[in-house]
Amino acid sequence: MKKFTKVFAMMMALVMMVLAVGCGAKKYTTVEDWYKDNTKEFAEIEKQLNEGQTDGKMSIYCEENVIVYKLEMNENIFDGDAETNELIKTTFDSMFEAQKDTYTSLIDSVAEECKIDASKISVRIDVFDSTTTTDAGYSISLTK
Repeated sequence: MKKFTKVFAMMMALVMMVLAVGCGAKKYTTVEDWYKDNTKEFAEIEKQLNEGQTDGKMSIYCEENVIVYKLEMNENIFDGDAETNELIKTTFDSMFEAQKDTYTSLIDSVAEECKIDASKISVRIDVFDSTTTTDAGYSISLTK
């Protein structure tokens, strides 16, 4: 469970930092456009989050109106039997669903500052381990 706690802590720190980037008064067509206007800030956020991390790497990017958090773990967390993998996925579901208010706040803040309807924005969390390099071993999409 220690590795799940670290993933969760990294995610919460990133949510708070993304809220600090802000959009200003400019109206954006997509969240991806906002991201492109703030790539320098996001690179700094990623650098700070990954400093001293030995469990994996976190990155953030946007696809249209989806804010994507990509967690690349250094260990194999999905290499157990089907029952164990399902338990891990259920644990992640519970962990991220329990923090849905945080992600809803993130969506609201980005929507307000970018002038985009919040119902069109979502957050996706993809978790990869060292054996899941192409497709995420776990993925969840959170909407308002």
